[in-house]
Amino acid sequence: MRIAKLFRDSACELKSVKNLCVISLLLALRVCLDFLTLPLSVLCYISFVFIVAGITGGMFGPFVAALFGAIGDILSYIVHPMGCFFLGFTLSAMVAGLLYGLILYKNRFSVLRIVLAEVIVDIVVNVFMNTFWISILHGIGFFELLISVRIPKNLITIPINVGIFIMFSPLLNKLLKQMAV
Repeated sequence: MRIAKLFRDSACELKSVKNLCVISLLLALRVCLDFLTLPLSVLCYISFVFIVAGITGGMFGPFVAALFGAIGDILSYIVHPMGCFFLGFTLSAMVAGLLYGLILYKNRFSVLRIVLAEVIVDIVVNVFMNTFWISILHGIGFFELLISVRIPKNLITIPINVGIFIMFSPLLNKLLKQMAV
């Protein structure tokens, strides 16, 4: 029941012109952050898009964040294509937004919630979903890719992502207060 209410409330966030403007600015920021993606190899890269996805999920909820993930992924590919377009990664962006929204929406950006959100998103989306998409695209065995590249990469990036997110949390909590007014 609570999840249905979160989705309903999140969908209602799209009725406000102020919210639509903020979402548009976050979408533009997401596309710009895609230019800062650091490729480590053909199979692995570091991106800062998670910050904007988490902010959108926390401010506007799971419905808006999932929609934001899909639109952001497609726009980023149009503006700055990296490799081929694959709908699986769009689905991953939607699931990441959905998870951020379910965990962070209508709550303060506390350290515990940030750690929980980042760990769950990284495990579900980055470790499993994206590894599956990469294995399909490159014809590499899922478990081979998981053990050799994806798990080590995410063991390194999870603490970094959490640290970056925590650094921004006081600013984000202040922004949430101002948006509520």
